[in-house]
Amino acid sequence: MSLVDKQKFVIFGHARSGSTSLARVLGESSDVKMAIEPFHPKYSQWNPKERNYSEFIKDVKTMDFALNEVFSKYSSVKVLDYQLPKKLYFRMIDRADLKIIFLRRKNLVDAAISTAVAERTGEWHERKDKIVYENLKPLDVEEIRKWVDYVGGLSDTYLSYLKKNKKGGYVQVFYEELYLEGLERTERELGKICKFLGVEIPPDSVIDKYMLPKNSKINYKNIYEKI
Repeated sequence: MSLVDKQKFVIFGHARSGSTSLARVLGESSDVKMAIEPFHPKYSQWNPKERNYSEFIKDVKTMDFALNEVFSKYSSVKVLDYQLPKKLYFRMIDRADLKIIFLRRKNLVDAAISTAVAERTGEWHERKDKIVYENLKPLDVEEIRKWVDYVGGLSDTYLSYLKKNKKGGYVQVFYEELYLEGLERTERELGKICKFLGVEIPPDSVIDKYMLPKNSKINYKNIYEKI
């Protein structure tokens, strides 16, 4: 299948929603070519041959150009909901050629703590050496509350827009229903997403590596206890 024929889609979520793991596992499908966070300010540092889209995108016109350019090279992207203004993400959502995987967490307090831990340690992904978590300081409850209110409100805004403008073109996915212990359960939930997208499900070994909590989750409860 050529890139032109591949189903184009966006994994659209808030921070600490499991979006990177989902992007990595779907990127291993034979039908998917994935770009992870092209609108992140460091994207061109991570990918020296790519444009710095965070500086390039100024308005709807440059957003359209950026999306066309990205999707000329990739069939899918993972983006986070805070990196561009809402009106530009609405523009992305409105595109008829894109399906949207809207990923969020039910437990936003857990997501807020996970974010705070990652910010304090500088570790956003799995780290085998847990020493970095030994000297975590107490978290500011007000900081956590503000994060939950902001992210929850932003997610609700995007969901309302999707319901109104993208009927049949999006699916809402919850972290808690996707990252499950047991390969069979996780594979079943991932299979629903792949069916919606019309892409081949990735191999079991990839699902096991990126999606089972025992292998992929970094901020376990024993880390929280060190705060």
